[in-house]
Amino acid sequence: MKIRTSVKCLCLKCKLIKRNKHYIIKCPIKKHKQKQK
Repeated sequence: MKIRTSVKCLCLKCKLIKRNKHYIIKCPIKKHKQKQK
């Protein structure tokens, strides 16, 4: 899980989810998991 100020989809399987004012990226590839600070 990477915590960043700006999150971006890295592949086509990445899904952008909004959870209480923060964006989370979920992906089957573990390297692509991100959370907005």
